[in-house]
Amino acid sequence: MSVLRSIIFKNYKIYSFVKQIKSIFSESPIKYCGGRAWIKKDVYGESNSISVGKNCVIETADLRIHGNNNKFVIGNNVVIGKDCSFWMEGNDLSITIGDNVTMTSSVHLLCQECNNRIVIGKDCMFANHISVRTSDSHPIYDTVSNQRTNHAKDVVVGEHVWIAPQVVIMKGVTIGSNSIIGTNTIVTKDVPDSCLAVGAPAKVVKKSIMWTREHLF
Repeated sequence: MSVLRSIIFKNYKIYSFVKQIKSIFSESPIKYCGGRAWIKKDVYGESNSISVGKNCVIETADLRIHGNNNKFVIGNNVVIGKDCSFWMEGNDLSITIGDNVTMTSSVHLLCQECNNRIVIGKDCMFANHISVRTSDSHPIYDTVSNQRTNHAKDVVVGEHVWIAPQVVIMKGVTIGSNSIIGTNTIVTKDVPDSCLAVGAPAKVVKKSIMWTREHLF
């Protein structure tokens, strides 16, 4: 009997491996409209969709989708640098990156659990080593009520937002349009439009600001 169990277990492992590999290479084709893109896919599940707009330049992006009914959408004229990663783990999730967004390198977007989303508005400028996440990845419970206290929440970044290096944007945050998030900032609460926020946790230090993309050299 133990020999039979061993054979069944080995066959199941082989079947599972082949099924996963088949899913990665055959499911969720990328709808792509020109430009230059190198996307490493790790995708399995059902009814997932991936769409890349016109004239995008994407360098060594890591796309992970584990679950069902998830959507990954990149707009037009988006530039994504090296070692960026976009992970969706759960069901009915979405990551949407608007037109003309730029990401320098090592930007990580993590959308987890169910019915959550990350939305990046048009013309946002992301520097390097930035993390955006809808979930803590592990549950936390109240010892009195035994209820979970850290449910996943959406993250929304408005249009024309500048995110400086080493920024972490946590679940449930909305960042208003035209704002700036300074270097080494941890954003745990909403930031209004046209503000500069810095610190850990982030605090608004300037209001009624604007910024442009031209270089100062």
